[in-house]
Amino acid sequence: DKFRERLIDRFEQTSVSVINAGIAGDNLISMVKRADRDVIRYQPDLVLINGSLNWNASMGTTEQYAELLTGLVRKIKAGTDADIILLTPNGDLPNTTFEALGIKAEEVTTPERCEVIRRIAEEEQVCLADVRKVWDRAADLGCPWKELLANGVNHPSVEGHEVYADVLMQLLD
Repeated sequence: DKFRERLIDRFEQTSVSVINAGIAGDNLISMVKRADRDVIRYQPDLVLINGSLNWNASMGTTEQYAELLTGLVRKIKAGTDADIILLTPNGDLPNTTFEALGIKAEEVTTPERCEVIRRIAEEEQVCLADVRKVWDRAADLGCPWKELLANGVNHPSVEGHEVYADVLMQLLD
């Protein structure tokens, strides 16, 4: 919503419609399954893909994640004329929810997925909004990630969403 608001401010003479096809708790596996229904049928001008935080080793390897993401990008390219932006995720913290589900901390592969997203953006010649780079830099400067996470684990707060909007708007500059 923050990105939509900024688009409206930037392009005030243009009608901006946004369809948020994201589903809380969703993962790349089901995003691929519903791409036709929730994205392609609308023939969007721009598609943002941010599908990495809810992935863990129990869903598949990093290589399988890469295959799914590449397939999704290619499916959207084949089915639309949309520009595509891949987003790396914000930071995440050790998650007791994952541990309660039997997923060990070492099975959380977010840094590996960030590298995959960067590589696929380059290989598929789509834009990259490297949000994780901003979050990592903030952490290096002493910013406590937890304060930017609404659930204290991985979902961004209002301020965290502002970071996403900032990075996306920089692509337009």
